[in-house]
Amino acid sequence: MSNYLRVLADKSNLGNAKTAGLEADLGMKGTNQYNIILSIFFVPYVLTAPFLAVLGKKYGPSRVLPAMMFTFGSMTLLVVVVKNFAGLFVLRWFLGMAESERQTNSMLLQN
Repeated sequence: MSNYLRVLADKSNLGNAKTAGLEADLGMKGTNQYNIILSIFFVPYVLTAPFLAVLGKKYGPSRVLPAMMFTFGSMTLLVVVVKNFAGLFVLRWFLGMAESERQTNSMLLQN
């Protein structure tokens, strides 16, 4: 349940930040950079899911899930110190990576 709540919070945070002036604060040019920030999340999500599933099988989801949850939490907290587009880009990349483990390893944990 907590996994789904943290994902929901992350999804709504970027939209709320845009409404509060994210693009102006980070000096984003037009809407293209904002769309890139939204989209880049899914690239590592797709690329790292198979590898993290294998890690979950090898080391057990009880080890992989906490590590990825720690990474997710750390990246979410580091959003506060982002000063430009590149910093937000990198954080969204690692957020996508950390979230990709959730579905597979949660199912492994239940078995």
